[in-house]
Amino acid sequence: MKPRRRVLVIARHFWPATNDDTLRLAHWIAHLRSLGAEAVVATPRWHRSWPLRIVCDEVNIQRIEHPPTHALRWSRYTRQLGQWISSVASDFDAIYCDSVEAETATILGLPEVQRLPLMLRYRGPAPAPAGQFSASPLASIDSKTLAALRRARLVLAADAASQRQLLAAGISKASVLRAPQSHGSCYDRTPPARSRARQILGDANHDLFTRSHDRVVICPGELTHEWHIMQLIRELAPLMESHRALRVWLLGDGAARGPFYEGLRHAGLHRVVAMPGLFTDMQE
Repeated sequence: MKPRRRVLVIARHFWPATNDDTLRLAHWIAHLRSLGAEAVVATPRWHRSWPLRIVCDEVNIQRIEHPPTHALRWSRYTRQLGQWISSVASDFDAIYCDSVEAETATILGLPEVQRLPLMLRYRGPAPAPAGQFSASPLASIDSKTLAALRRARLVLAADAASQRQLLAAGISKASVLRAPQSHGSCYDRTPPARSRARQILGDANHDLFTRSHDRVVICPGELTHEWHIMQLIRELAPLMESHRALRVWLLGDGAARGPFYEGLRHAGLHRVVAMPGLFTDMQE
């Protein structure tokens, strides 16, 4: 049996931060795993309550201690990232950077990773509005970024415009690949599947009972004061008052569960705000 290929994925944001880019990346990592590869994600630790190491959906996540929250922290972040990558580089078969930024420049300066194939994802700047001057494709790519793109074994172009810009800048056509469109996980969302999911959740926990016309706001996190749970509830309270079919589920746990529940009861919201605990699978 061939050993599994191990890919180090470097991204500025990943779970539990959620946006289009993190969902796209999570879907791409799931595709890598389906091909028999193993991915380890290195990403900044954006909140001090987050653990430095965590496993999410069978993907190992390593968080870098000092996130680049402002300009003065950039050097500290890239230095720690470089030190960590140097210490683990021998365990990987390839490195993938989800964007061409400071992380890529850090990798290029590490002798320990020179033997590893480097893959980059590139998204060019937005096109200039009609009637405005637009710089040439080569002029819009700075020298450090251009050096990283030329060093990469494979460059994933985020869209057709980025692909054209790479080719115009002299990047080898053989190393440029148009990134396939990612549509996320394909869950069954037909009415029978939704009805079945409502029944499963309601049977598991009566607090999760919902009707077909109800709408649910899901807030995954920790039941701690650092996650500003009560501030969240205060902001949502007017919305819950005006939309009677709205439900809020706080997915998480913590020592402050009791006081939070008492706060909800005092506000008269304990019947529409549920705290069911932790969920490892969000499909239902």
